[in-house]
Amino acid sequence: MKRSRSLVLFFILIMAALALYALWNRYGRGPGPDPGAGRASDGPVVLALIAPTRGPLEKWGQALEYGARMALPEDAGRTSGGRAVRLVVVDESNPAALRSVVQQAGPKGIVAFVGHLTERALLETAPSYVKASRPVLLPVLSSSRIALLGQGWFYRLMASDESQAAALAEYAIKTLGVRKAMVVFEDSPYGRRVAEAFSRVFGPERPVDQTPYPDKPEDLLALAEKASQSRPEAVLLALHGRPAVFVAQALRQAEVKTTLLGTHILALSDLAPILTQLSQRAFVSLPFYSEGGGPKGRALVEAFKSRFQRHPNWLTALAYDATNLALEALDKGGPSPAEMKKYLDGLSSTGKLYTGAAGDYRFSDGGQGNGPVRIVQTAPALSSRLP
Repeated sequence: MKRSRSLVLFFILIMAALALYALWNRYGRGPGPDPGAGRASDGPVVLALIAPTRGPLEKWGQALEYGARMALPEDAGRTSGGRAVRLVVVDESNPAALRSVVQQAGPKGIVAFVGHLTERALLETAPSYVKASRPVLLPVLSSSRIALLGQGWFYRLMASDESQAAALAEYAIKTLGVRKAMVVFEDSPYGRRVAEAFSRVFGPERPVDQTPYPDKPEDLLALAEKASQSRPEAVLLALHGRPAVFVAQALRQAEVKTTLLGTHILALSDLAPILTQLSQRAFVSLPFYSEGGGPKGRALVEAFKSRFQRHPNWLTALAYDATNLALEALDKGGPSPAEMKKYLDGLSSTGKLYTGAAGDYRFSDGGQGNGPVRIVQTAPALSSRLP
């Protein structure tokens, strides 16, 4: 019995000694360094540009990179709060590698992201962005719902598809004197949103003929024949890519003389010139045009022309503006992602404008941006200023 009591007492003494040692180890020595704190506070602040760096979209990804580099040159020695600020480019066309970078944002010192070129790539990576809790500035995506996917971390700069469609409708009515219009739309969220927003401006007193893009190529002739009979003064092409050209060709074959309209989706160097040739005249909505801008726009144009001997296109200008907005949030908000988010959220809560090279950006709740919209005729000189 005495032996058993001795063992119990010995065990209690051992446990007490271990507890005292743990307390001394925690408090007696004073606070020890956080293994990751030095790297986070002393290393560079990193902004990551997400853009395709290979494949068929590479040239447009390069246009985004030009804009980001104009805002944050490698040799500029840019600092914020005493820490160097640098830009890294991550390939949007490799989803697995992109997700890995986003998941390692903390150790890599990434405080914010700027991109994407395509909505599909963003949707694939959205859960990783939300988990990483970093601001994501979206310069060229235009879906009105895209910012909501970020659960407060996404900020869209581009004017929404609906805003562009409404601007085109107002321009058609007030400037071109259009009284009768037609919309040919693809069966997609984009096509339906644009068709409805355009028709809403014309109102019930000027009903717009909404015609879906046909499933069969041979039905294009029937569409053109319908337009030949109704004789719309303007046709909005709520379509992506080549289908817009096919409709324009069908209208020309049917000798339909009309004005073609399109959002920024058609403001590309391989599409706009064709639409110009196939129509009496054509107009597109642009977030940026290198003529007639404000001081920041003129400064970007001159700097870009000096370096590359050509005008910047709208992809470059919006990437430039988004990168500068990230830098502004870094300088005025603070070096942490949470501080940057607080600053960006403040733009919508206070109604404050962010003025970039493209013009004024207004933000509403949920990161919904309302960037500038210009309606520009697709004259031959325009093609050299499009991506």
